[in-house]
Amino acid sequence: MGDKAHRARKYARVGIATKGIVYLLMGGLAALTATKLNSDFMDSQQVLKWISERTFGRVLLFGMIVGLVGYVISRAILAFNNYDYDHSHGKPWVKRVGYVINGLGYILLCYSSITLLIGIKQNEGKSPFITSMLDSQLGVVLVIIVAAGLAISAINEFYMAFCGLMEDMILKDEMDKDNYSRLLLLGKIGRSARGLVFGCVAYTLFKAAFSDSAGVPGGTTVAFKFLEDAFGEIIMCVVAGGLAMYGLYLIIGSKYRNVPIRSVD
Repeated sequence: MGDKAHRARKYARVGIATKGIVYLLMGGLAALTATKLNSDFMDSQQVLKWISERTFGRVLLFGMIVGLVGYVISRAILAFNNYDYDHSHGKPWVKRVGYVINGLGYILLCYSSITLLIGIKQNEGKSPFITSMLDSQLGVVLVIIVAAGLAISAINEFYMAFCGLMEDMILKDEMDKDNYSRLLLLGKIGRSARGLVFGCVAYTLFKAAFSDSAGVPGGTTVAFKFLEDAFGEIIMCVVAGGLAMYGLYLIIGSKYRNVPIRSVD
């Protein structure tokens, strides 16, 4: 299994770096928008659309798709392998479900990327079925569940940033001590920014679920706009910069990322 594990580990690291590119662009473009140097905020799907519209955009987008598939594989490894970052044998089902859900999110992002690559126009508005469902009691319940999940994710981001788990995610012995410390600092700032964004999206969803306003807001762009409106351009730039730092953390750290591939018992 040695060669297969080595190839799978390398491909998973390519996927982690690709995710970092998405976050670096998303955070960087959000900072430019907050300073009025860009037209509007972008979420991950809109970032990929922006890439597709550049010179050689389709070539770049194809590379992003290949990389995102690698990230999905890294989530599958963590979900179905018995070993985790801390080298412990066995893991609770809650962790496995979390890895699967994270992977599913990036499968959807891959699908969006493929539709962009082959030129299928996406419907940017909600379909009548989705609109009617969101206006129903069931839709409100679903929104509350999603909001609760995002709130838990926000707490988890801060927990991961400061509980020491990030130290298990990087192969410390393969890095210079000072560079390792800088990388961890990048990751902690980035995860804190992600936690703030998830928390803002959760808040806007909870607010929509318990109000009479039509439509349900969601996504990273809503969080960006909320932060800018509530706290101003400076705080928005700080959070956007934090997301860009998270992207840098993933890109730089992908080479040293602990991908715990061992035989499944």
